[in-house]
Amino acid sequence: PEPERLRAFFKDLRESYFRKAEGVDYSIVGKQYHTLTHAIDVMIATHALLRSGGGVYLSKGEQAALVIAALGHDSMHTGVSNAFLVSTNHPYLAETGAESLQEKRSVEHVFGLLDKHQILVIEDSMSKSLQAEIRGARTLIKQSILWTDISQHKNQMAQMTNLAPELLDILSNARGDESNEN
Repeated sequence: PEPERLRAFFKDLRESYFRKAEGVDYSIVGKQYHTLTHAIDVMIATHALLRSGGGVYLSKGEQAALVIAALGHDSMHTGVSNAFLVSTNHPYLAETGAESLQEKRSVEHVFGLLDKHQILVIEDSMSKSLQAEIRGARTLIKQSILWTDISQHKNQMAQMTNLAPELLDILSNARGDESNEN
């Protein structure tokens, strides 16, 4: 996308980190963690990991999707936990359901901004391969943001532990490592 679209997208996304949620008393609950500063920190760390070797098997589009997800992962967060919103029967519960409540809101918000600014939007005139790449990027953004739900961390670590041997074999084969030792 043109730089103007990206700047407009960033400006709108930036604003989402400053919004206050109805029904949350910010004189008691400080919005100290799910901030723009944190989002930029995560984006920079993601970029650094990708550039220092973590992106070797990812396309440029996949890498860009991860950077967008990193920047938008906490957009629209309230400063309180999902469990708090569920236990207080906050109106957001009716919008998204209890599981990954705020992360779902972040995904919806990021996608709405991408659509608004015509970034990663499929058009009929595009080639099938470009349409598939855009669908893949949007899926990666969604999955990446949903994986930031801390209540899912234990399950995610178990999944990654189970996948690690297979992933290491794939990497070893891709590198041409005959010994295949993990």
